[in-house]
Parts: sequence; structure tokens; C-alpha cells
Amino acid sequence: MGKRYSVDILRHSAEKDQMKTFVNLDGDKLGIEFDDDLNKFRFFMYHDKKKNVKGETAWCSVTASMPKMEKLLYGMVADYYSRAGRLVNGELPMYTRLELKIPVTHLYYHANAGTLNKLLEKEVIYF
Repeated sequence: MGKRYSVDILRHSAEKDQMKTFVNLDGDKLGIEFDDDLNKFRFFMYHDKKKNVKGETAWCSVTASMPKMEKLLYGMVADYYSRAGRLVNGELPMYTRLELKIPVTHLYYHANAGTLNKLLEKEVIYF
């Protein structure tokens, strides 16, 4: 098992308090876990503390395609939304999908730019 972070690590630090969220997880939060070598990651959902995991995706290579990364995160959140009765015509709402795309895009960028290690050391992104 690797180190776990809030998925907010993949966002600009100033964005988080200013934006409304379109991802309704009823108080639960999204996280991202990396293996010790930073070769693989997985998304997870937790309550209060990162050790209180309520769901997680399969492991995925950090060099995977962006659509594959999106599919992992969308699938986990869609399962949650399905149980909560929040899917729209069997799919995640459009704005939820758009918001979930942000951490995936940032992860994809940092993994391919070789800056993922620095990101995790600082535990915040500045751009």
C-alpha cells in the first residue's frame, strides 16, 4: 500500500474554497493513492479520514491514457450516484463529469511531465 492523498492535491490550492462542487458525495471525499514507486495509482472514496475507505478503483499505471483514468474515476462515482439515485438517464450529470475531469487532467499532465514526485513532496500544486 502506498501513500494516500486527498484528490484536492491535484487542484490549485486557491480553487477549492471558491468553487461550488457539482460532485455530491454526501460528505464523503475523493482521494488518490500512489504505490511506493509512483508507477501506479488508484482513486478512492473516504469518510473523514483517508483510512476510512468506502470504495476504491483498481490500480492503474500513471502513464495510462486520459480516457482510461477518467473511466476509473467516473466508474467509482457513478456506482455511488447509482446507489444514491442521482444518475441522469443512467449516466453521471454533465457538470459532475466536467468537475471530475479536472483532477484527472492534472494527474495526466504531471505524470507525463515528470513532475509528479515534486507535486507529492509539496502536497500542493502551484501554476
